[in-house]
Amino acid sequence: MFTASFMHETHSFSPVPADLDSFRRTGYHVGDEIPRYFRGTRTELGAVLVLAERYGWDLVHPISGHSRDQRQRRFRLQLEAAEDASTT
Repeated sequence: MFTASFMHETHSFSPVPADLDSFRRTGYHVGDEIPRYFRGTRTELGAVLVLAERYGWDLVHPISGHSRDQRQRRFRLQLEAAEDASTT
């Protein structure tokens, strides 16, 4: 099964360019980096990895990339930490 991911949030008021360096800073993975990074995460690719293990699928994952402002990433990580703390 072929998997790939590309995400870019765009709006006219962002001062952050969506160039390759932006992807590399915030979420650029290739090949075998992808399962190592996404396994156990609450993401689309994380779910695909769970299902692949469950159903014995062989995955091909050449690239995954997302670009977004670092402030959004920090906010998301804080939300996830708060959610994890509330369920334990």
